[in-house]
Amino acid sequence: MTSAEELTAAADLLQPLAEAAQADLETADYWQCYDPATAWRDGFLNGMGGKCSDLVGHFTPAFALELVRLFRSEARRLTIHTHPDWQDVVAPHAVALARAILGGSR
Repeated sequence: MTSAEELTAAADLLQPLAEAAQADLETADYWQCYDPATAWRDGFLNGMGGKCSDLVGHFTPAFALELVRLFRSEARRLTIHTHPDWQDVVAPHAVALARAILGGSR
């Protein structure tokens, strides 16, 4: 798998999860007691607490969808302009994020 393909795979994994989480946030009863502006963070802090919840509270569905946009943009750019053997050198940070999301490195 090329680095561009890894970026696309990470985007394909994240996008439906982020969209479903956003829909859940907007419609599920659990979230309705929270202010919509802070519901994601507040729900995790109330539900679990601790530093893990502090961290997860920052990784909102909107954040995940921005990663999807970044991954798809970088995948297109790499496919058009970069030889597959050089893709992880040209976009090391985006590729590292994609690999972390996919569960490891090559």
